[in-house]
Amino acid sequence: MRKKMAALTGEFEERRLIDLIKKELKEKRFLVVLDDVWKVDAWDSIKSAFSKGKKGSKVLLTTRIKEVALSADPHSVPIEPALLTFDKGWELLCRRAFPCDVHGDRGCVCPPEFEKLGKDMLRKCGGLPLAIVVLGGMLSTKTSLEGWKKVQRDVNSHLSKLKSQEPFGVEEILALSYYDLPYYLKPCFLYLGCFPEDCEIPKKNLIRLWIAEGFVPTPTGDDQSEETMEDIAEQYLVELVDRCMVQVEKRDHTGVGIKTCRMHDLMRDFCIYKAKEENFFKIIERQGKNMIDAGSSSQYLPTTHPRRFAIQIGCDLP
Repeated sequence: MRKKMAALTGEFEERRLIDLIKKELKEKRFLVVLDDVWKVDAWDSIKSAFSKGKKGSKVLLTTRIKEVALSADPHSVPIEPALLTFDKGWELLCRRAFPCDVHGDRGCVCPPEFEKLGKDMLRKCGGLPLAIVVLGGMLSTKTSLEGWKKVQRDVNSHLSKLKSQEPFGVEEILALSYYDLPYYLKPCFLYLGCFPEDCEIPKKNLIRLWIAEGFVPTPTGDDQSEETMEDIAEQYLVELVDRCMVQVEKRDHTGVGIKTCRMHDLMRDFCIYKAKEENFFKIIERQGKNMIDAGSSSQYLPTTHPRRFAIQIGCDLP
């Protein structure tokens, strides 16, 4: 009976959403963007809401699943963004590895002694923008030629361990960027996986949670700069942003400081995978009146002992 009531509640909420969209869009010309749609059923459940717009209205749907795109409009050819050419990939890598200063006068150009190493590693990215961006963020923390050589050795070593002959993928670059983190940033990064997908995370909330978890050290008494734990935590966040492992969503009133941030979907997927592997946390999702293990189709049973539970019922952060 409870499952039936939960299903009826879900259907009621769905109808309310469709009615609201129809009311807002009726007799208007619109462009609606639905980002990152994963299932055919998700589109089928709301597509009727967009039937009342004026001629010329459009719905743009993005998805990583080709079946979803074909189902949404069987008579059109889905647009599949091409992989970056080598030259475009090299331009992107240089921008990330050697950031320009505020005036754009310096940076963005790879010194000649780094070029051969950089291009060798770029080829391993297979033209994937996210892989190139993350690799560039990792290289931006290496100021010496030996530092770049170490990254190259790590890339080649990791590649040689792969049993398949598939191209070097974005997952391997993400793994390398995680292993390259200093010890104090690894728990801060893994903790970000606790937040729901597409969640806009306020910096203020995040750094307070890091401090409460004990990830941030207390400044020593000898420190004359009056640095606070909040200052240290904020610097940790900046380091993750500089490594392209976290994206800045909004800047503060100065235009420089971080106000909110988020994670790229693939980076979050890797974060959750690594957190489960290290027993860092387990995600529990609310479905109706039941709490379900997000990694299982059955109701959660405490068969393991993760150090944290992330109970996700939405992303309504203050």
